[in-house]
Amino acid sequence: MKNGIWVSKNGRVSEASGLQPRDALLFAPHGMTSEDLLQEQRSALQQNIKLIRTRLAEATRR
Repeated sequence: MKNGIWVSKNGRVSEASGLQPRDALLFAPHGMTSEDLLQEQRSALQQNIKLIRTRLAEATRR
């Protein structure tokens, strides 16, 4: 993600990736709405899917 979402778990702050536990605190950048964050996640997901499909097609061609 461009702006990153941060998570606080057990007193440590790091950039969030993947699923987070229920007791984790999530922080988003100021000035972005939840819709903006979801759109950014969707576009990143689509890019990842495209990359996986491309590499899978190359691997099966060999």
